Amino acid sequence: MMIKGTVVVYSIPACPHCRTAKATLTQRGLQYVDDASQWEQLVTLLEQTELNPSDAGAPRIPKPEEAVTTSAPAAVLPVECEKDELSRLAIDLHDRSNLIMDHRVGLFTKIRDSFSGEAFVNWMIKEKESDEANALDMGQQLMDKHFIQNVSGGADSTKFEGSAKAFYRMTEDDNQGALNSGETAGCPPLPAGELAENLRKLMLTMYAENISPDGKTTGVTTCGWRVSCSEVDIFGLNREEKLAFFINVYNALVVHGNIATGHPTNVWQRWKFFNNTAYVLGGSPFTLQDIENGVLRANKKGVGALSPQFSKVDPRRRLSLERAEPRIHFALNCGAKSCPPIKTFSAQNIESELDLASASYLETDDGIRLEPAKGVVHLSTLLKWYRSDFGEDDKEVLAWVLRHLTGEKAEQLKQMLDSGNFKINYIPYDWTNNAK
Repeated sequence: MMIKGTVVVYSIPACPHCRTAKATLTQRGLQYVDDASQWEQLVTLLEQTELNPSDAGAPRIPKPEEAVTTSAPAAVLPVECEKDELSRLAIDLHDRSNLIMDHRVGLFTKIRDSFSGEAFVNWMIKEKESDEANALDMGQQLMDKHFIQNVSGGADSTKFEGSAKAFYRMTEDDNQGALNSGETAGCPPLPAGELAENLRKLMLTMYAENISPDGKTTGVTTCGWRVSCSEVDIFGLNREEKLAFFINVYNALVVHGNIATGHPTNVWQRWKFFNNTAYVLGGSPFTLQDIENGVLRANKKGVGALSPQFSKVDPRRRLSLERAEPRIHFALNCGAKSCPPIKTFSAQNIESELDLASASYLETDDGIRLEPAKGVVHLSTLLKWYRSDFGEDDKEVLAWVLRHLTGEKAEQLKQMLDSGNFKINYIPYDWTNNAK
């Protein structure tokens, strides 16, 4: 029995499996339309067959623009929020209190852009008709919600004190090198899951407009990025939410950093780029190294580092995964041509998405090439740099790779592993800028 019908498939930019599917259709002589601008061509094609969509009872085929929200791809995550009482207090403190100034502590130490706990309490009593107990409570709430930070040290930097020797700084005035500093001073903390989904949609819109067919290059040369993460609540994330959030933020930060400071062209510039390019998340700065090695690799040493990314007393250590996730190396895009294609990730589907990202990268010659007759495995340098994430020795590393391979490559690698006849050559990494 022959069933007549029409198949409409919606794909995403730079999807290796989508390209494979299209190649298969072409090989089998099956017609398809691969461009939204050719919609009328598809309609004409259908009208010339017995599959006219206007026939009674036939479902209407949605147009491509109806499948995805195509709001203006301005690459801007708007910093808009409904101000609550605490937000309005933070704005008044920053803009109208006249408390914020530089304070000299001793002969050689100056605490910039700060105010004392005592000054805050007096201001609350005088200007906000508060009593001392309420003023201290509001100061604590400002700390808990990451509007302010303790900058004078002390035994407990999380407790607000109404002392003349306790100094605080607004989060928006701290971490001035962060690319999103000062953007959301008056906004209440946004749930990280909500922000992550907003960020994912933003990135999809931008990539759809600018990404190349192979997913390696973007045409973004100017930037309106304003990633409003400075006061986001990140400490309540579960593992899946943490993976999706930090992978998406990393990829956004790389794009933002390349536009804001330029693409690094040598080893020293790359070191500075990955160690200095940062966003403020939940009131604390996170560099690219912090995100990759501190959070996603379970606080391991980075390439060339002598110690774990976060020290034992670093509060950000609470965010580290319990164990390193090796698949993130095929999800993070570092801005170079040898990096995996740019993608976005969702907490709901993170496991399957990471599996797909790994398989997609390893399908390419950037990931692995095999010469069975010579017993040579050409492997991405990513698996050399982060070897401990994949296995203890070459055989364990290749066994991990095999679990994420399919087809001819999988068969060849299995035979080489079974025979024990293999050696690994690592593919030189191309650090050339992946922007068009």
